[in-house]
Amino acid sequence: MRHGVQGRVVSGHRQVLTEVQALATAKGAMKVAPLSVSGAFHTPLMQPAQDKLKQVTTHQPFHAWQSVLR
Repeated sequence: MRHGVQGRVVSGHRQVLTEVQALATAKGAMKVAPLSVSGAFHTPLMQPAQDKLKQVTTHQPFHAWQSVLR
């Protein structure tokens, strides 16, 4: 299960997440596991990259998504 009514997703610095994982396990969490993600764009940790991302995407053409399923 991912995040939802019975689960939670926590983001942050790796050292803090390790401490949170240990605390959750000690408190009886049934399952604690790191998630594989391509990018945590919803976290403040991405703030240092914001200017570079804006610079790159400003000159990148974007097109409407099209489904290949019919």
